[in-house]
Amino acid sequence: MPRSPAALAAVSLLATVALPGSVALAGKKGHKSARSTGIAVQNLRAESVQVYIDGELAGMLPSGGRAAFPAREGAHALRLKDADGDVILSRRVMVEDGERSRVRLQAGDATLQLVNDTDVPQVVVVTDRSGALQRQSLAAGAALELSVTPGEVELKTQRVWFGVRIGLSEQDLRLEPGAVETVALPEVERALVQVDNRSEEPIVLYAGEDRLGSVQAETVGYVMAPVGMNEVVVTMDGMEAYERRVSVDAELGGRVAVEVRLGTVLVANQSPVAARLTVDGRPLGWMGPGEQRAVEVPVGMRTLAFSNGRGEVMDEEELRVSPREEARFSLRFRSRHLNDDARAAAWDHHDDSPRAAPRQPRKRRHHERDD
Repeated sequence: MPRSPAALAAVSLLATVALPGSVALAGKKGHKSARSTGIAVQNLRAESVQVYIDGELAGMLPSGGRAAFPAREGAHALRLKDADGDVILSRRVMVEDGERSRVRLQAGDATLQLVNDTDVPQVVVVTDRSGALQRQSLAAGAALELSVTPGEVELKTQRVWFGVRIGLSEQDLRLEPGAVETVALPEVERALVQVDNRSEEPIVLYAGEDRLGSVQAETVGYVMAPVGMNEVVVTMDGMEAYERRVSVDAELGGRVAVEVRLGTVLVANQSPVAARLTVDGRPLGWMGPGEQRAVEVPVGMRTLAFSNGRGEVMDEEELRVSPREEARFSLRFRSRHLNDDARAAAWDHHDDSPRAAPRQPRKRRHHERDD
């Protein structure tokens, strides 16, 4: 929004050369009426302005200038802009037949009144058309009055939790010269939660369908969560680890410590065909005939499955994974599923799976993938 000296000089020069005295460019040709129908504009500000009628440049007015711009009978959109094209005044003007509507661009600033009716102190940041920035704290239940340059004004609200400044809301206003605008700050509906992730792997947190955010392994991170009591689900690499309740206060935020423990599952493909391994629906890659793996997953009940290239389940089992005892899951021979039509059909389609040569057993982290 700061002004360009070159732009201001160009506007002043144009107004001075084109027209004598205080009258600026008298509008575009072809906008004529038999009577004095039109819009009269007076500029009392200490800056030149551009006059736009219905989106078209009708003329320019220097400081203290006045001019009448032809306009047909009816409603018209009038905008007065500064040398940089920023809107100072925007108004809908009605022109009566044989009459001239008058608009006066007042000198002086506009006033922005901010009211914090919430229960939480907030920081307000106001930037006006001139580029001036005002940042002030506004206590709960308090009000604040700021003088701003007329035109477009940007209003932001912020809040600090745990030494971290977070933006809460943002809105654009348009204030005319001499106008007084009152704005109530919005309620604080979400607050910052400090998450101490003591796990060896990154985690992702959810509140219902709302993804709150992720926190890296063995570090303290932050997520935004709704104010109130939340049922937060902690996931690791796409697998739900556990759920816990987290209280979030609008003023104080929330805190939670998380430690996801891991257990080991010994997985073996004892069949003569290649198959795809999944844990809780998450693919962990293909295993060739005779291949074995030690897979680390979050403790608790886990569903392990082998499927063919069409995604049809060949074998599936639900296991309880413990941090102290290794669980086991094996894909065995087709004869085990002769009485299960769906499983038997999956085995019939095993040729859709890529065949792999036997490999040596190795320990595999749950987040590793080879597909």
